[in-house]
Amino acid sequence: MINENLIFLNIDIATKTEAINYLTKKLLSEKYVQEKGKDFKNQILNREQTISTDMGNGIAIPHAKSKDIAKPFVAYLRVKNLILWNEEKNSMVSMIFMIGVPNRAENGVHLKMLSNLARKLIDEDFLATVKNVNDNKKIVELLEDEEA
Repeated sequence: MINENLIFLNIDIATKTEAINYLTKKLLSEKYVQEKGKDFKNQILNREQTISTDMGNGIAIPHAKSKDIAKPFVAYLRVKNLILWNEEKNSMVSMIFMIGVPNRAENGVHLKMLSNLARKLIDEDFLATVKNVNDNKKIVELLEDEEA
């Protein structure tokens, strides 16, 4: 569900929309998202308008189920500078974990992926490591580690 090609570190991005566009384009090129990703991207943007995916601690977890998704994924984008994610709370993020699953995926896959990631992100050691490590392979290991 995650591989080195879905990890993007220290990218110069200034806004939430740029971050979503950047990840969507990368997911298209890696063939995780198909058909130009319009449904997927709209699902992500609609969720953000309804309720922000800002999780605190400089983290956002935009996520969606979509007909555009070829296979489940977790993508990680770490931006160079904090970007405004939730205007109401004036919350800033530097780490974006995007989760996607196909519409046809088993019920609960989406929520299981989301809860597994959220559980890891409350661990301070895990969070500090993923925030600072610059090795894609190490980040994959951390995200796949069931013990983390």
